[in-house]
Amino acid sequence: MTGTYTLQSTRARFNKSEVDPTCCIILCNCAEETMLHFLLECTVLDIVRKPILSDIKYEVNLLSRKATKLWDEHSLEEQVNISIDCTSLYKCDRMQAERLEGVEFQCKRLIFSLHNERYRHLKLSDKTSKTKLPC
Repeated sequence: MTGTYTLQSTRARFNKSEVDPTCCIILCNCAEETMLHFLLECTVLDIVRKPILSDIKYEVNLLSRKATKLWDEHSLEEQVNISIDCTSLYKCDRMQAERLEGVEFQCKRLIFSLHNERYRHLKLSDKTSKTKLPC
């Protein structure tokens, strides 16, 4: 929520000439690694993301019966914001507050799982680069 998760785009802002903002080559290497890319677009993370996003979509759509938008009606930026802080969906209704707990749980699950998968790939990359013999 604080915007301090260290992605390639964040690293590049602080080390302009030394860090490429593109999603790591061990991941998709297709676009700048922003929060939107990390949470919703990186194809390497799809295997983790898709089932959890399906659960988030289900929870948000149940919640939407109380005058909020369906998941697919939200822009990608709104989906990122909801994934980081779903309280924007809350409209002061007790039943909605209980349903919001389901959305919050799935959003936390998404971020935690993506983080673990990203770092699993980065650790594998580090291990393979260390085992290579120098030329």
